[in-house]
Amino acid sequence: MIVDRISYKKVFPISSFCTEHIGLEASLDKGENPEEALNKLKVMVDTLHAETLTQLEEYRGTTVRDISPDKPAD
Repeated sequence: MIVDRISYKKVFPISSFCTEHIGLEASLDKGENPEEALNKLKVMVDTLHAETLTQLEEYRGTTVRDISPDKPAD
């Protein structure tokens, strides 16, 4: 068997009811080790996800509501 193509996909939970699916495929160079190449893809996928989280930080936040007994609920 000759492995000439590899792929890696990972699903990341981002928030309630929201996930991110990142997958990469690569062709192996002649003599390239498939396990080492797969590990490179894993690092690339995790890096891409970290960049996504950085971009989402501006959209995340905590909403503060006053739920004191003297005030009706929203």
